[in-house]
Amino acid sequence: MKVICVANQKGGVAKTATTAILASVLTRKGNRVLTIDMDPQGSLSKQVGAEAGGHEVYDVLKGNISARDAIQPMKQFHIIPTSIVLAGLEAELMTDMGKYFKLKDAIDKAQLSELYDYIIIDTPPSLGVPTVNAIVAANSVLVPTDADCDSINGIIQLNTTIQNVKKYCHVDPQIMGIVFTKFDPRQNNSKDMMSLAMRVADALGTRVFGTYIRAAVAVREAKSKSKDLVASNPTSNVVLDYSSLAEEMFKEG
Repeated sequence: MKVICVANQKGGVAKTATTAILASVLTRKGNRVLTIDMDPQGSLSKQVGAEAGGHEVYDVLKGNISARDAIQPMKQFHIIPTSIVLAGLEAELMTDMGKYFKLKDAIDKAQLSELYDYIIIDTPPSLGVPTVNAIVAANSVLVPTDADCDSINGIIQLNTTIQNVKKYCHVDPQIMGIVFTKFDPRQNNSKDMMSLAMRVADALGTRVFGTYIRAAVAVREAKSKSKDLVASNPTSNVVLDYSSLAEEMFKEG
């Protein structure tokens, strides 16, 4: 089982869209996929129509229920949903020495490796307890970015957090790569940011994926209508791009 954390400290870089579409693409390729919504805003949960309240990731992290009991099978993939209640977790766990291992322990205890090939975790635009939990639980970190200096700087800050996680939590998540979203290769700024990201990736010992995700209105439309873009518009540029990204991400096994 591969556990992938989708993260960048900068908001608005399509972390949730990347989680949802990639999970749907992998499901359609015959994989068993679970998503976990670790963003208190709950955008992923809302997008797929998951029900929160009593059986969500907050209760899993608090140890009130098993991770298996919180799983909701949706049309696209399975999900452990969240809600704004998760926003209070950091304060509640302030003195808990194991606060960064809650998600990893829940995944291991529930033996989710028996049920799924992939777990993909959506994270908030911050580097607090929910995001660190996701990084600790993950084998790999996928970093979406757009062609913006703040987003590239977010990658550097994220890497600092990952290195601290490795040092103090004794786990070894790897940055599997940086993927550009909402990308227009015709714009000079996009080209400049791609070059900058490649230099950052080289310094961090990772890569920028050759596949980039083109900007498309279809993503916003699917989100607003709670539609699975892969099912409703399988030939759209974005779906084709994410399918290519999945092949590039996993062609090495």
